[in-house]
Amino acid sequence: MTLNQFEFMMGCASIPFSPGDVSTHALLNDLYKRHPAPSGYEVLPRLPIPAVAATPAAATPLPPLLKAYLRLGARICGEACWDPDFGVADVFILLDIKQVPDRYRRHFLREPILIS
Repeated sequence: MTLNQFEFMMGCASIPFSPGDVSTHALLNDLYKRHPAPSGYEVLPRLPIPAVAATPAAATPLPPLLKAYLRLGARICGEACWDPDFGVADVFILLDIKQVPDRYRRHFLREPILIS
């Protein structure tokens, strides 16, 4: 990342999901509200998550890997895509390297050690 001077990293985080899973809907809605990508960086799913009629009181816990991405400053780029083959909701995420908090920059963005 530093050698190639990347400004952004993008990827996908998966959350276990099955149709009618109202607690995962609650989690996804919370992610969309609390961690939105900047305008112009939104994506649309080819296969959206099926709608649910009810809203739960409690959301599904945040998966650890997605939690780590959000701590680094990753943003959610739109609605999740449903992957019925794997039984997950895939969330497209974007990380602006300039937005990584200093404590993580020191840990992850060190200059590489060159071995002769």
